[in-house]
Amino acid sequence: MSKSLKYKIWFENNGIGIFILWWWMLISLTIPFLRFIWNILSIIAFIFATFKMVKNHFQNTKLRIFLMNSPLNLVVGSLGVGKTAFLTYISHILKSKSKRKNYTTYSSYPLIGSNILSLENMNLLSKKHRILGDKSLLLWDEANFFIEGTNYKNNDDKFVGMPEYFAILRHFGHINLISGHRVNNFWVKIREIANNIFVGITSKPAIPWIFGKNKDGTFKEIWIKPYITVTFGAFASMDEYQIWRNSLIQNKQSKEGRKVKYRDIPELDIKFFTLKIHRYFLNQYSSRYMEWIREYKNEKYKNSLVDIKKWNDLSLNFDDLEYLKMEKFSNFFKKLKNEKEIKEVKKNV
Repeated sequence: MSKSLKYKIWFENNGIGIFILWWWMLISLTIPFLRFIWNILSIIAFIFATFKMVKNHFQNTKLRIFLMNSPLNLVVGSLGVGKTAFLTYISHILKSKSKRKNYTTYSSYPLIGSNILSLENMNLLSKKHRILGDKSLLLWDEANFFIEGTNYKNNDDKFVGMPEYFAILRHFGHINLISGHRVNNFWVKIREIANNIFVGITSKPAIPWIFGKNKDGTFKEIWIKPYITVTFGAFASMDEYQIWRNSLIQNKQSKEGRKVKYRDIPELDIKFFTLKIHRYFLNQYSSRYMEWIREYKNEKYKNSLVDIKKWNDLSLNFDDLEYLKMEKFSNFFKKLKNEKEIKEVKKNV
């Protein structure tokens, strides 16, 4: 990252404070008494901005050191908790000007500046794809798109050579992060040997202030908060995660427990990382990279697709059941209809 970009990110992160101080300074120039207050506010703002910068740098360094000692990591969390943003930001954290410390990034999702990661890159028996070199960061997003975690028998036959890779990936100098919505999304032969499980705890979105539109249709906006804030907890094992989760649920059920923060229970060896991920990093990828499938499908079958129907009544008819594909009832009414027609034929005979 260039110095100009670093300054731009710092300026945007502290833009509101700078804006307030600027206007306060203009006012204080006309009223001498306010100059003293402006000086005090400037000192406080400088200390606060420095504290935030040091804190964020400390969290980044803490996470970097942690990952360099944890080659296989699972990343778990619900939709919107920031899993892909977390993976993307890690690719930035593990970049360095020093070739000795710099990691080359490979990702299974479109990420600017990254190489494409194939599933076969993690298979020792693959004859087409190479095992990646030293200092490689492998970001495997949405693992359930590739391997059904609950389909044990099929996985054992189909993905021979992968468990062996994950068992010795630390010998290759690799760091692997695999994301999914639930723990069961991960193949048991991977999750049982994982060093750590990152769980998304909280996520606070970026906040833009929209004040109009440009000629090209894009919004005119000023970023009040140009970064998302995510907190991830790193658990050493599945058992530790379950103990923490159960303890959290039990505490939340009581009035006193609702005041207990996630960091306080239980006292296990859990590491928490709170990261501020600037929108610059969020723009390095798209969270809707599979969107093209809709356009492809609709274009391919455009001549045979039925028209969108609107609701014109408060009850359903037989055609509605067919359109909705409510097979349980549509099949039932088909039988009734057929029985009625048979009876009418018999009467006519």
